[in-house]
This record gives sequence, C-alpha cells and structure tokens, in this order.
Amino acid sequence: MTINGKTVWFTAKAGHYIAYAPKDPKNPDKKDAKAAIFYVSYTRDDLPPENRPVTFFFNGGPGFPALFLHAASWAPKRFKMDTPNLPKLKKDLKFPLIDTSDTLLDQTDLVFVDPVGTGFSEAIAPHKKEEFYAPTPDAEIVRDFVARYVSKNSRQSSPKYLYGESWGGSRVAYAGALIEDAGTSLYEPDLSGRPTKLLTGIVFHSPSLTGDECKLFNIPDCYLTLPTKAMAVDYFLGPAKSWRGKRTLEEYADYLRVFFAERFAPTFVQYNKKEKVPKTGGKSGLPLAYQPKTPEVLALAESTLTELRNIFGDPSLTVEEAFSNYGDIPVRVPGLGGGLYDMRTKADDYDVNLFEVPIFGNYLSTMLPAYVNYFNENKYFTNICDCAIDDRGIKGAGMFSYKDHLRGGVVEIAQALKLDPKLKMLVIHGYYDIVTTFLETESLLKYAGLDKIVPVKVFEGGHMMYYTEAARGPMKKALDEFYMAQPATTVASQN
Repeated sequence: MTINGKTVWFTAKAGHYIAYAPKDPKNPDKKDAKAAIFYVSYTRDDLPPENRPVTFFFNGGPGFPALFLHAASWAPKRFKMDTPNLPKLKKDLKFPLIDTSDTLLDQTDLVFVDPVGTGFSEAIAPHKKEEFYAPTPDAEIVRDFVARYVSKNSRQSSPKYLYGESWGGSRVAYAGALIEDAGTSLYEPDLSGRPTKLLTGIVFHSPSLTGDECKLFNIPDCYLTLPTKAMAVDYFLGPAKSWRGKRTLEEYADYLRVFFAERFAPTFVQYNKKEKVPKTGGKSGLPLAYQPKTPEVLALAESTLTELRNIFGDPSLTVEEAFSNYGDIPVRVPGLGGGLYDMRTKADDYDVNLFEVPIFGNYLSTMLPAYVNYFNENKYFTNICDCAIDDRGIKGAGMFSYKDHLRGGVVEIAQALKLDPKLKMLVIHGYYDIVTTFLETESLLKYAGLDKIVPVKVFEGGHMMYYTEAARGPMKKALDEFYMAQPATTVASQN
C-alpha cells in the first residue's frame, strides 16, 4: 500500500495462538492450554522486526471482538463512516471500503485480538468459555496471548503496546499491570541474545474505567455527563444560537469544565443541603421538616440557572430540573436523536447505537477468506451473547462477574506505573460520547493523582472517534506523537 506517498509492503495474517497459563514452578513441565485466541495481524515486511513496535488492539463491551477497531480505525483498509452524517433510512446503510491512508502501520505493526467467546476464539477443554467472562481471567488471557504471540514471532525485543477501546480500556489497564508484574518470565528466551522488552505504552480509547466514579470518590455533585451534553447542544444549535459563540471546541470544553466544577457543583451542593427543623421527626410525634432555603441559596441557584439555560439553549429549564436527579439535566434541543455513542447521530427507522455490528461482522466474514486466505467453518461471533443485557441495556456486560475483581482502572494504571515509571500512557476521548465521557476519565485520573502523568486528549467525535473524518487527522497526529515520544517522563519518574 501507499503510506505518506511511499510504497510499503506488509503481510496480512490471520489465525489462532494457544494461550497457556504461566508455568507452575512446582510442576514446570505441565502446560495448561487455556484458549485458542483468534487474531488478525498486519506486519511490515520492509522494516527489521526486532526493534519494530507491535500493538495489540482490544475492543470492549464486554463481549465484543476487535470488530470496530479492525473494520474502521487503523488497519490498512477501513469503512468510511463519517458520523454524524449517517443515512436516515436503514436501506441506505452502505459505506465505502477504502485504503486507510492514515493507518498506524507507519508507526507500529498491528494485531487485532478477539477475546474468548468472540470472533473465532474458543476455550480449550476442560476449560469453558464462561471461565473467562470475568475481569481477572479476561485480563490474564490477554497477558498470556501477548506472551504467546511475542514468543512465536520472536518479538521479544520489540517495543510493545496495548490499545483498548471502551471496556477494553479497563481490560488493558488490568492486563498491563499483570504483564508488568510477570516480567520476562512469560517469554521464551530470545535466541539472538537481544534483551526482552515488556510494555512500552498503553492507549486508552474512550475508556470505561473502574466503577461508579461518583460513589467511588464520594462526589456529591456528579455532573460528569453535563459537558458532553452541552457540547451536543452546541452542535445542534449551531454558531448563531449556541452559547459557545466564537470559542473553539477546545476553548468551549475548557469553559464547561470550569463552569461545572466551580459554579454548578457548589450550587448543587448548597441547593440540596438539608437542615432539619428542631423537634420534628423521630420520637417528637411531629412530621419531619426541613428549614426553608435561605435567600442567599435561592439567589445562587437562580444565577447559576440563568447560565445553565444559556448553555443548554433552554429558557424553560427549571431549578428542580437543574439541581435534582443527582446533578443530571434534561436536554430538549431540537434535532437531538437517540445517539449514545455519538449524541449527534439520528435516524428515522433504525437504532443508531451499534447499527454497524452486523455490517462489520459480514465484512470480516468475507474479508478473511478473500483478503488473508483464511477459512473457518464456524460462525464469526460478533459478541458473546445477543441475549445477555445488563441493567444499563448493554449486551454482554451482564455475563461478566465483578465479584473477583473490579474491572481494571486507575488502581491498575497506578500499579503498572509503579512497576515501570517509564511506561507511556495516553487517553483519547470524543466530545459527543455520552457512554464514556471525557470528564469522567479526567475526574478519575485527577482523584487518583494521575492527571499529570496520564494525558487526556479530546477530539471532534463520539465513542468511536475514527468514524468522524474531521477527527482522524488530529487523532493520528496525537498517536504519532505518542509512539515517537521517549518512554520516560519527568513526572512519572518521580512517582
């Protein structure tokens, strides 16, 4: 293919590697084959592999293969989607398959990995696929697959990266900590004598990190979705009506961060503070009563409400709507559809959320034999189970038990950095993604003391920012800078 005006040669390869459990020191000759993990890789033929970076890509769900990343992000070929400009009718859902001129193949070899139970990946008896539907075994199988791929392809000395999208972000956080903790013990010796490298970096793409941030950090003013909603309002109102005015998207996002932290949050706390009227409730025999809100609190609420009405383009917004329901605010802007992964998306006769799953699944089913000469009689599973829906309406997630361990997050990020302070990390988000919002991640990192170590960059897109053509150039530039940056950082080395 042609990259940056130059012809380059690469090999596209598909297959399985067996992920083995780490050797038991008490029984070193025993090999526990846990699962056959399906992958598709793209490796450059015109560059020496021993120092060539290799990146392992994982989608989320949990329960999805590397479907979205493989079909539309950085592989040599991709679907051109350009959200939010989707067809209004389902019959018109046709997207061109194009060469990816901005592929990451200029920076790194690419390995797209399907977790157990998805794609063509299967557990090996006596193991069952359900064993891997929990955070700990899921992260462990990532660690073990990476070790197997590296050893089989003699990539011990290659810089290694993990790239996780959505729930996959928590997956690579946990797996990254496990890889660092295991050290070089998982890899076969490099016969060339070159030193074995562990991880060089991790990319968190629209990550879903650990838990309910509001409860986890006891944030009473949980407003983490509001800047995202405000950005969507700005999009629908347009420059003439939006409160953004002449500010750039980045400048407006900064304004929203400050407003909701320094104006909305204190107002929310004051408005919801309750002071009991003495001698009411309990054993008093009188109904429980609270002191009326002071004139100062009412004036503060009214002042903040005025700015909220401007931000949300809604003069009908009431005080109760603004400062109740745990800090959430309804959006009534004209044109808003049902898009969760990108709030700008809307259609007439189909759900804009995950509509692409069958399209991408059909593509991979036909691409594998046609493009990489790979044939499989089994069905390519685009997710673990269409019937498993958790209490948030997300398919697959309900099959994952968090009893053994919370899914990976800031704790595992901190653990990985403690084991290797030189480990590079980057978080990328979309302004219009309400599933995993940029302020959510920024707040987690801040409360964990990691915000100066792990940078967050936000782009003009939704959950899958690579669907939006306007976001791809800036994203690629940020990723290029990440891959080319030196591993060590002054801040990281001090922690």
